[in-house]
Amino acid sequence: MTEVPLRLVVTGGPDVVAAAVGELSSSFGHVVQAGPTDFEPGDLWAAVGESLSRFDRRICAEARHTSFVSSGSVLDDWTALNRRLSSEAGVGRGDARFARRYLRMHRETSIRHARTAYDAVVVIGDALDPDLSDLIAATDLTLVTHPPTTPASLIIDELGGTP
Repeated sequence: MTEVPLRLVVTGGPDVVAAAVGELSSSFGHVVQAGPTDFEPGDLWAAVGESLSRFDRRICAEARHTSFVSSGSVLDDWTALNRRLSSEAGVGRGDARFARRYLRMHRETSIRHARTAYDAVVVIGDALDPDLSDLIAATDLTLVTHPPTTPASLIIDELGGTP
């Protein structure tokens, strides 16, 4: 079989993702991690600044490699931002319109990036945020779902490549 570079995103619960990424990293050698998935409570402008900074760090780290496994993705980051800004306590009334527009723009940018930067999304476990699930579907990427006990070699073989 010809070696095919794979750019995988692993998502799911934090504990199972960490274990899966740890196992997959021995095959890939390159792991992209962008930090925590949730945004700290605070004002809208702090969340916007953090989301832009996080997006920049992640895409720069991903661009350095032709094969990588990413702990989370721009899709996970958008989902966390959406959860943060959509909460009533997350955004002041006067900023709600801007927040909705920013989320819409950030969502479309995340989808475009995912389509060009990722080959597949691997969901470990069965509990997935509905907004993240919808966002993954919008990317048209290959989606594979496995229980936390699936060996990394099986995931790679299923996707038809060797990092």
